[in-house]
Amino acid sequence: EYYKIYPNPSQYSITIEVEQLAEDMYVEFYDVNGSILKVSSLSDKISTVSLDNISKGVYFFKIIRNGNEVGSGNLGS
Repeated sequence: EYYKIYPNPSQYSITIEVEQLAEDMYVEFYDVNGSILKVSSLSDKISTVSLDNISKGVYFFKIIRNGNEVGSGNLGS
């Protein structure tokens, strides 16, 4: 599965590019304790996600398509 997230680190927003878009596709952001901070739908192959409500730090993300994790990593803000 191809995906790209940039810029990393980011202060205000990130861009997520995915190769295969699905109707039920979203990204989840977690803190170091595993608490979900934000969930955002991905409605286009290139989507912009605001990070305005997330404090500065290191976070983890999962890209979910049709209930299955298709990508994951970490992100600095």
